[in-house]
Amino acid sequence: MRGHTIGLALLVARAAHAAPPDLGASGHIELFPPSILHEESERRAPPTPVERMQADTFEAAGVARVQSGQVPPAWRAAERAIKGAFHPAIDVVAIGPAPRALVEQVLSNPAEGPARTRAEPTPSATGEVDLTEQVEAAHLASRRPLHWRAVEIEVRVNADGGLESARLLTHSDSARLDEAALAVVRQEIDRRRIVPVGGMRVARFRVAAARSVVPLDVSPVLGTEAKVQRVRGIVPRMRFHFDETNGNVTAEKPFSQELHTEVKLLSVTPAR
Repeated sequence: MRGHTIGLALLVARAAHAAPPDLGASGHIELFPPSILHEESERRAPPTPVERMQADTFEAAGVARVQSGQVPPAWRAAERAIKGAFHPAIDVVAIGPAPRALVEQVLSNPAEGPARTRAEPTPSATGEVDLTEQVEAAHLASRRPLHWRAVEIEVRVNADGGLESARLLTHSDSARLDEAALAVVRQEIDRRRIVPVGGMRVARFRVAAARSVVPLDVSPVLGTEAKVQRVRGIVPRMRFHFDETNGNVTAEKPFSQELHTEVKLLSVTPAR
């Protein structure tokens, strides 16, 4: 009996400090206030297995449409424009210290030889190995980044080409990169005003960025003995880049950091 009395006292004390009940226009207590009903009506029920399958099929058709080239050229032009305008800061993209990134690049990236035509024999078929090609392939492999940060962004374009909305579907582990990628996609889609044929369209883009460290470039010193090339040693060398737009020549600095970006149009579908 004493336990019941204490429990009742606690309930009375809580009621005394609780918020007053919601009164309707008639002055009576509203058991289901309009605000709660409105909030419940806005909540979407989870999709059924059939609805989920239909959505996946619809999206797969949009992906196949892009992969087969059955999209207007304006979408590809937007893809290139986004890539050209996407230049996040190195510190936003970088994962880990630069020395560690360089070691991972050198140890983890396999070297890939140059592309050859079907009629061109490979070095293994002729018994000869081009050391210059090997060095070049190793250098290019050692500067490929391993760790990428990527997001997927969905845009809705109305029948007049105006941007209806842009939102992140997946996030990277960097909020600054998410914001930068979303801002660039929103800016380029809104600026280009892609007028779709047949009504509103929904497109998905994958925007990614990575940091790599430029390794020291070397050139082999070769000697020939009995018609066989021998490596006598290696010497460092400097690479230069020529910019065709302004005619400037710049030297590539070893151990400097460089930015890599990728933008890919994933799908284009009619709005549902």
